[in-house]
Amino acid sequence: MMKDTSITNKTKLLIVAGFAVALLLAVAVFGGGRKQPAATGSTAAETARGDVHGAAMTKSMSGATKLEFKTQPKQLKAGQPAIWLPKIFNTKTKMSVRSYETVRDHMMHLIVVSKDLSWFNHLFPEYKDHGLFVTRTVLPRAGTYKLFADYTPREGTREVTGHEFSVTGSIAAAPPSPLIADKVGKGNWIVREASSRREDEPTDQSQIAPRDAPPYQVALMATPSKLTAKQPVKLHFQIRDIDGKPLADLEPYLGAMGYAVIISSDGSTYVPAEPMKNGVADMKTHEPVVVFPTNFPRAGIYKVWGQFKHRGRIITAPFVLRVEADSIKPAMAKQMEYYCPMHPEITSNNPQATCSKCGGMKLVKRP
Repeated sequence: MMKDTSITNKTKLLIVAGFAVALLLAVAVFGGGRKQPAATGSTAAETARGDVHGAAMTKSMSGATKLEFKTQPKQLKAGQPAIWLPKIFNTKTKMSVRSYETVRDHMMHLIVVSKDLSWFNHLFPEYKDHGLFVTRTVLPRAGTYKLFADYTPREGTREVTGHEFSVTGSIAAAPPSPLIADKVGKGNWIVREASSRREDEPTDQSQIAPRDAPPYQVALMATPSKLTAKQPVKLHFQIRDIDGKPLADLEPYLGAMGYAVIISSDGSTYVPAEPMKNGVADMKTHEPVVVFPTNFPRAGIYKVWGQFKHRGRIITAPFVLRVEADSIKPAMAKQMEYYCPMHPEITSNNPQATCSKCGGMKLVKRP
């Protein structure tokens, strides 16, 4: 009597097919440097294992897009690596945004901070397909974190979306301490000593800098010296060697002479700041400085991280600034009721006004 092999053959085919799907998923999530969207195929988020945390969607500052933040594993634990799967959706169409501009060398910048702003990281997720970005990282301790996703849809304008999440684990967070503003005086520099890291190393201040990292001084001076909400300000950065000599051979970092991240002490406000092109020289000393024009939307304490590149290594230094309430008269305040989240210096009292710098982003009402 012959043995019926039909069931056995079907089983083998299923096993082979299952292995092929698993292999494709591994390539989709971890492999390749492809940054442009694929024409066809399902996303890793849609087909990956079920051990995924799905967060409620968070609207961007303009309200035009939403961020969906998922992770593997489902519960993030301190000291353990995890895969982050941010995905962007159009608020009106409910469809994923699949085409992005490359801004500052990347399609998305992820700024991650602890709730007390004592820990900072700057990540560059890789674009996969169908609106999905992927990155891998480790958070140093348990507690609450906030991320800010910075991206520019090809059919839109620059967007920033914040999202708060928690991390568990036995590595407890240190008791939060209030931010103390640095003393700012007219013409005075605030100086920080800073180490550096290789560009291919993570921007993780929880790690001890390598012993061979050359030490630096990073100096910050604000003009005007008294910072006032809703008023233009320029943040002057100067990178020096450990003896205080200004460096004249800084290298471009992320397509410019530096990168600055500004976040309010309560984590609710992300202030954009782009450096003046090619760097400038100090008017009095003619020494090289990097200047970031910006505008603080409201009074309070802000933490500023300046990032620069020298001899292939990245230098990151934090500062804390106090911004006073604006003294604009009520009649003038109405003229500044609406502003651009990306360019706060662009203001109007017209609720239908758009930003002249963003290419049409609608101004939003001040909180």
